[in-house]
Amino acid sequence: DMTYHPNEALSHLWLDAFEKMIRIDKSLARDLRAASNFWSNPQLWLQEKSAMELIPDLRELNDRCDQILIELEARLKR
Repeated sequence: DMTYHPNEALSHLWLDAFEKMIRIDKSLARDLRAASNFWSNPQLWLQEKSAMELIPDLRELNDRCDQILIELEARLKR
């Protein structure tokens, strides 16, 4: 079992990503905000198993970001 400690810098990075993504993909932005909230107080999130379902998997985030990049590149070519 891993122990998670609050990480304000990481929380701010996730929040920055949220702010940049909100105009592009609101669903992805919500997941980024959940990651930010997790890192501000991970022990609180870990106490609630159902809350952990809101934290996005990094592979899933990567795949979704790749899809957005492909869509943006396709729009630029038009």
